[in-house]
Amino acid sequence: MKKFKNTFIILLILIICFCLSSFGMYEYSNYKNNITMQKEKALAAAQNIQKEKAKNDEINKDIELASNSAKDSKYDDANKYLDEALKLDPNNSEAKNLKDSYSKIIEQQKQQANIQAQAQTQNQQNRVSSSNDNTKFTYNEALNLLKEQYPGCSFTEVNDSDGLNLIKHLRIQDKKIYVNCYFFYGHDDKEDYDLEGMFAVSEGERHIYSIITGYGSTLSIHLIK
Repeated sequence: MKKFKNTFIILLILIICFCLSSFGMYEYSNYKNNITMQKEKALAAAQNIQKEKAKNDEINKDIELASNSAKDSKYDDANKYLDEALKLDPNNSEAKNLKDSYSKIIEQQKQQANIQAQAQTQNQQNRVSSSNDNTKFTYNEALNLLKEQYPGCSFTEVNDSDGLNLIKHLRIQDKKIYVNCYFFYGHDDKEDYDLEGMFAVSEGERHIYSIITGYGSTLSIHLIK
């Protein structure tokens, strides 16, 4: 009986040792797995931070290139760089605001170019029609008329965007007069005259008009001759 009891105790001790050993191995396995998972999470977080930084660096580079292009008035190129930035971050407010601003400038430039082209076409048509009919007033005749009125002064044809806008405004106001006019800027080379604004020389009556811009869209127009 005593022998059986001792055997039972030994067996019980062995069972307890086995259980403790198994539990220890299980906990160690979990510990190793947790360490591995923590390392993987830390690595993934570091990689995400690195990717985000690289993305932001690329966006900032594109925005800087866009700004430099805009300084050189290359707005189409600037918008291309901004498009690349917005591919990386469609919600980037700086890139969106710059693209909106540059797009408006491009549209304004197109409108100005269209106005300038229309005015130049009209001037060219006036010259062609004058050369085809000797009875009509020519560009050189208009220029000589101004030089006779203001000796010692020089005159250049209006072809800048602001001047062409003004001509378009005048032609809308009074097509009868201003459609058949030649427009010039006057330059007082000897300071004998106080020349301001531009001049229009009409084809029909050979009139000379002094056109002075005022505030806003106000114009002061004087018949000189």
